[in-house]
Amino acid sequence: MNEKNRYAIILAGHWAAGLQSLFEIDNQCCLVYRQSTFAKKGVTMEKKVHDVEILIKGGPYSHIVEAGGFLFVSGIVPIDLENQLMITDDVKKATELVLHNIKRALESVGSSLNKVVKATVFLRDMADFNSVNEVYGTFFPKDPPARSCVAVKEVPGNFPLEIEVIAMK
Repeated sequence: MNEKNRYAIILAGHWAAGLQSLFEIDNQCCLVYRQSTFAKKGVTMEKKVHDVEILIKGGPYSHIVEAGGFLFVSGIVPIDLENQLMITDDVKKATELVLHNIKRALESVGSSLNKVVKATVFLRDMADFNSVNEVYGTFFPKDPPARSCVAVKEVPGNFPLEIEVIAMK
């Protein structure tokens, strides 16, 4: 890889160095570390905030932030505002509702589940890992995104899980 193709990308608060063009979209990189390369590429880093009506908002955050051709979707818990439903006990139904809400949220800003590149699952109980995978796999049957699964002491609202994603616009 030559010097021109060495990028350092800030993605979701983490540094990833030496990626050749993995996150390049339309010959533009999300964020280029060296100012000279940044200026040559002509990339502008503007942030656009999207709030989604079907999602509950429980604090000072945005549902979706768009930047550099990516959509950063805040953690979604299993709440269905339209049907006034909260799922706190059945992890399979909760996973299905969360992923359905993520799908609808992404579609509301012109993206889709098949453009998700990274997901993070926060589980209240790791014993539910296989149940979550069973449902998760139906939403990402082919070429699933990168994923992390983290056990947490609790999810606000006593929910069994919360999922956040990063998707391409």
